[in-house]
Amino acid sequence: MKRNSKILVFILAFSLLIGSAFCFAATADEEPAKKLTVISQNVEYSDTLYLYYAVYPENVDTEGLKLEIYTSNPTGEATPVATVTESTEVTITDTDSTEYVCRAFKSPGIALKDMSAQLYVKAVALDGTESSVRRYSVVEYFNEMSFTTEDEDKSAAYRDMLKAGDAAQLILNHYPNEDENDYASNYKYVTVTDGTLADGFDRGVYLTGTSVTLNYTGSDNTVKGWTVENLENGELTFVAKDSATFALNAHLRITPNTTGTTFIFGTGKYYSDSAVTSAHRFDFSENNSSSSGNATGNATKTLVDGIMKLEKTFATEAEGTWYGGDNLVADSVYTAMTNPCLVFESDIMFEGFDNVSTGNLMVRFDGLGKCNRFYLRSENSKIYIDRTNLCFDSGTWYNLRMEIYATGDSTTPYVAKVYVNDEYVGTKNNMTTESVGNPSFRARWYMTSAATANPSNIYMDNVFYGYVDKAYVAGQ
Repeated sequence: MKRNSKILVFILAFSLLIGSAFCFAATADEEPAKKLTVISQNVEYSDTLYLYYAVYPENVDTEGLKLEIYTSNPTGEATPVATVTESTEVTITDTDSTEYVCRAFKSPGIALKDMSAQLYVKAVALDGTESSVRRYSVVEYFNEMSFTTEDEDKSAAYRDMLKAGDAAQLILNHYPNEDENDYASNYKYVTVTDGTLADGFDRGVYLTGTSVTLNYTGSDNTVKGWTVENLENGELTFVAKDSATFALNAHLRITPNTTGTTFIFGTGKYYSDSAVTSAHRFDFSENNSSSSGNATGNATKTLVDGIMKLEKTFATEAEGTWYGGDNLVADSVYTAMTNPCLVFESDIMFEGFDNVSTGNLMVRFDGLGKCNRFYLRSENSKIYIDRTNLCFDSGTWYNLRMEIYATGDSTTPYVAKVYVNDEYVGTKNNMTTESVGNPSFRARWYMTSAATANPSNIYMDNVFYGYVDKAYVAGQ
């Protein structure tokens, strides 16, 4: 089959621009500011692959303009692995039809097996004017194009090109750092608006499972966290705080979030920490007592897509409960700790409970050799815990954590510190504490007889119930 020798297309992506505005004029008394900006990058398809960069020169002489290429982010007196001096003139048209006359530079050839190799480039003029460093790879290009093209056939073709890279690596047994997970299609593509990742870039590709950290760089003080869009299925999840860390397992578009839920399912402080083994976790993957607990009384339990729904039935006003973890962690675990703390943690959503009551819900946590319980109240479709700042809106997911401590204080010997989306919201210090029988380890949620609003449902997922060795400190 005869191949086309070259197919070259330039894509202008203003989200990749360094700087958000261009200045085309200067006053008569001022020397025009000099600036170089790499405003577009692309790939040429041939016997090998090439990265192309379009450099827009603002008031810069292009005579002697060059592109320096590095294999890591250049600092200090870093030496480029290649310097490209040959360029051609191209015109890039913005989405508003503005045209920019640029110089196009072509990288050295990149083999299929090296598709994931990251190149760091900067444009440098004879007078010393430099562009900011840009990072790019063929893997990033194919991912970027697969999620930005509106042509489904082309999107599939870009994904197939990644698989071609996989095949080349397999045939040649080429895996960077001898890591067999380091193959082209195992990278996830991420873009961040008004923020950066820990490496200082606002976009890139990273191996599946990589721990990534977000840092907000904007100035909106109402931002609570991040909205995270899965680029493959459109699903939205949420991350708390202006700085957040999580494992990357999908292609994502991340934007600042000012309202609504602010966390990602399954990233509770202790649920996602595999080093904490002194606990039982409920993932609701199967309908059995060890992975999903039990429903009793006037409540039914159903599992839908790995989420547990506890629904109050209204034949009578009697209570309905969910409980689980019975004696699955032995008392010897907490007695061996210096500062044992009993923790209940869950992604949780309430539905209904719109009748005014101080006793619609009760929690009971057996552990630390005691039974500790207290009530939640509902009012106007919101759930509260008195003496805390907890306020749950009906129909909204949150991550709830309750840490129960033996304080050693005779007045309040046991207290529960409450956290919502990993933010401290207060301490419940008037719990009812009683002796515990068997089981001595159990988590239990009650929808009491006062919960008569229809529907009254509790949804839970990613539950952690167990002990951590953690000294009590009043307040946060």
